[in-house]
Amino acid sequence: MPKVSVITATYNHAHFLARSIQSVLNQTYEDFELIIVDDGSTDDTEEVVKNLSNEKVKYIKHQKNQGASVARNTGIRSAKGDYIAILDADDEWTPEILEKQMKVYYTAPMEVGVVYTRYIKYDSLGDCVPPLKVAKKEGDLFKQLLYGLHIQWQSSLIKRECFNKVGLISESMLYARDWDFFLRISQHYQFLYIDKPLAIIYEQPEGRLSKQERLIVDIQRILKMY
Repeated sequence: MPKVSVITATYNHAHFLARSIQSVLNQTYEDFELIIVDDGSTDDTEEVVKNLSNEKVKYIKHQKNQGASVARNTGIRSAKGDYIAILDADDEWTPEILEKQMKVYYTAPMEVGVVYTRYIKYDSLGDCVPPLKVAKKEGDLFKQLLYGLHIQWQSSLIKRECFNKVGLISESMLYARDWDFFLRISQHYQFLYIDKPLAIIYEQPEGRLSKQERLIVDIQRILKMY
């Protein structure tokens, strides 16, 4: 059984996917499986995955597009590892991220459920986005997270038991799915932080108004919930 399960949900991102997959296969920590969930792509995503022919890679395809949260949850349900990482198809890791996160877990208290790292983010124009500054990055982060999300899927390694405790990713949230999920975890688990940029995140172009509208709806829901 692999110790870590990496989940990559993808939809018509074949042109990015090989880079993302290779960054996982290049990890210095090797006890992992990579689950690619193809959410009904119509491009050559399946061909990209099959050309890799790596035994660590598992490919699952939805017959129709159901959305990123559904695809991620499909991968999580199929995962065999004690730790879950989520890496989007258009993002990538540095080679040592899993090794460094697992080393932290080896000596971490039992109440730690998430080990996350600093990251580098580029906007859709290719400009580097300055990271958010937060007062508290470790321990009990519930109150900190109520003010906004400073943690990314792509830089987090999450204990499998967290999903068992708080449930899977919301499939009804329009935009703030990660914010909702980390808020739920923070009510039960502690966080540890690695102050080194070990993930690279690329924002893709999208309609800014649409993004704002979806975010407002989700913020209203989160305010009511918490």
